[in-house]
Amino acid sequence: MPTTFATDHAPLLWANLLAEFGSTVQYAPQDATPPFALDVVWKDGAAGEDVWPGSYSVVWVQDGDIAAGPISGDELTGEDGKLYQVDNVQATPYGYSRLTLKEQT
Repeated sequence: MPTTFATDHAPLLWANLLAEFGSTVQYAPQDATPPFALDVVWKDGAAGEDVWPGSYSVVWVQDGDIAAGPISGDELTGEDGKLYQVDNVQATPYGYSRLTLKEQT
């Protein structure tokens, strides 16, 4: 049974986060699905890097926006034009996932 947090609060929080920190990227799943525009909440730096900007970033996504769900190996192109590969996916029970990205050089 869904919780009030999952049905009411998480979508409200997501909408507010997108309004304040949102970014639109091109997301390319590993399957045959063509790349598509995806709204994400982007955070530079991750993985304990001591240099900023580093080669890792974190984005939060709404799982329902990605038909097969996010998986390691998917790629996205940021608003900066750089290509990133999904290195790690941490799903939540609320329909949102934290993706750690590795910049492709």
